[in-house]
Amino acid sequence: MALRTDIGGNRFCDAVLEQARLDTDQYRKAQEYVEKHKLEQLFKSLLAYIIKEQPSDPDRRPNSQRATKEFLVALLKERVAEPRATRLGIMTEENLVTMFNMLDVHKKGVIGRTQMEWALRAIQRPEAIETRLEDFEDADLGTFLRIVRPEVEAYFAVPRG
Repeated sequence: MALRTDIGGNRFCDAVLEQARLDTDQYRKAQEYVEKHKLEQLFKSLLAYIIKEQPSDPDRRPNSQRATKEFLVALLKERVAEPRATRLGIMTEENLVTMFNMLDVHKKGVIGRTQMEWALRAIQRPEAIETRLEDFEDADLGTFLRIVRPEVEAYFAVPRG
């Protein structure tokens, strides 16, 4: 059973869940487990780090996964050692500023609700629209960063537990 690796998909573990679908009760339990333990989020986050860093085998052996496995082990150890550390994952503060500037098409230093909704969808956090944009009107760069940064951190957090 291979895990599906398209980052934009709704189910990162589709192959595993499809196999379990043979037994409806087993499928339901597997789906609940994936959701409860945020496995889709975990694997997306780890895959994003691998893609960003592209660890390579120092011996340059073709198709070797050694460097990737070592990278993942180190990343997970770091996450276990510092569970409360905030991280932007593959994003940087500069990326967020660039996103704001791209959304501020009229260069007025503020963006509206529609642009904020777009930003939250772009970082895969559409559920934050209702909670973070309640009573929202316009946002300057500081407000944008106060809203978007924690959502990026939440997206790239390796789930605990």
